[in-house]
Amino acid sequence: MKKILSVLLAAAMLLTLPACGKDKTDAPQAGESTIVYARAEPEDLSDVIDLIYKDVKVKGLQDATEEELSDLFHIEPDMVQKYAIRYASGRYGVADVAIIEPVEGKSDAVVEALEERRDDRIGEFENYDIHDSFRIAKEAEIYTRGKYVIMLMLADMETARKTILEQIPG
Repeated sequence: MKKILSVLLAAAMLLTLPACGKDKTDAPQAGESTIVYARAEPEDLSDVIDLIYKDVKVKGLQDATEEELSDLFHIEPDMVQKYAIRYASGRYGVADVAIIEPVEGKSDAVVEALEERRDDRIGEFENYDIHDSFRIAKEAEIYTRGKYVIMLMLADMETARKTILEQIPG
């Protein structure tokens, strides 16, 4: 009888052990993502660009006009519904971001045009590598997310990628 009672008592004590553990927090653990993915379309693509450039310290930044869209980025205005492009002059380094909503059927052409822009920048910095611009241009990312074609050519790609995920639905 004493053996049965001690086994039952030991089992009861084991059942109460989980209550002694520390509380789980909602804070992310190492390796867990803290990104809140976008669900709604951005009202203004320029706002997304502003968030990406919040901590960018490159001088000579400007927003692309329709003329520059064609001349520098090889994209004709009739290929896009809306766009926001900010780029550096190149004299102080490179920091180029393009977020483009192409008209239906023009996504591939926009990707090709941005690849050409990337190649232009690589050539530009091949012999004039200021602030690691040659590497940054070579590692530029061009991809689609949802209905947008995106080009990121920045030193801090991680922050730019995170901002895109948080602001543009996929």
